[in-house]
Amino acid sequence: EFTKYLPEKPKKKIFEEKRKRGRYIHYVLKDNYPTFLLKECIVDGKLSPENPKDYVGSIKNLSNNPHLYSKPLFINIKAKENERGFDINLSIDLSTKPIDGNININYYGFKLNEIRFGNDNFSFELKNIVSNFQLSGKFKGDLISFLFLVKFYDFVSSSSVNISSQKNFNAAIERALNSLKSFSVKGEISGELSRPYIKIESDVVELIFNELKNSFNKELESIRMQINEKINNEVNKKLKELEDLIKENEEKIWSKIKLEKLDILKEKIEQNIKNKIKL
Repeated sequence: EFTKYLPEKPKKKIFEEKRKRGRYIHYVLKDNYPTFLLKECIVDGKLSPENPKDYVGSIKNLSNNPHLYSKPLFINIKAKENERGFDINLSIDLSTKPIDGNININYYGFKLNEIRFGNDNFSFELKNIVSNFQLSGKFKGDLISFLFLVKFYDFVSSSSVNISSQKNFNAAIERALNSLKSFSVKGEISGELSRPYIKIESDVVELIFNELKNSFNKELESIRMQINEKINNEVNKKLKELEDLIKENEEKIWSKIKLEKLDILKEKIEQNIKNKIKL
């Protein structure tokens, strides 16, 4: 009686029962949160012992499961010391593939000791430069699109120009370069990160051209004034000679004028008498 309750092949029966067992399926609940979520964090301190600049920053929406908590990650860091500082803002959406983000960097008031341009015939040197750097743009995977702007100001400039046989022209260019107070360089970086397209342009050529134009205009105005002065001097000289001549012959001139008046009066009287005789 006992044997009829036992399966003919016990091992096979047990394995079949195991295969029939189900599996656990986890469903995401509404308004569920990841196991780690840093909603907002404020940090501050010193950058480094060598550069003890005070900084303050914030981090928002940092998660170990960005697909569950799909809000973008925000990172902001600011620091300032006197007229020098920086401001960095970074936004990254880690829930998308590829990763999508935006970045803004403003670094201002940093100093450079020296910048040199040119060669033996044309050299331009800047010292004790203060500059600002700005960068803004976005990225998506390996694709980037950034714009940047660098401004240079409060520098001491010196130049040496020998590109023409005309010394006055070389001197005018040197004056134009040495009169520069500030200039900027802007550009674009776009395309694939491994093979970016880079475009750079500057307003320094336009500034030099305007300075040359002003310099030549001043030179022309100076020449015009010199010519006017010479003409006026000659005219005044001739007027003085004429005035002296008139003074020397004033009596003769007036006597002649009087005689001419008497002759005219005499002619009038004679004409009147003739007219009366005719009547």
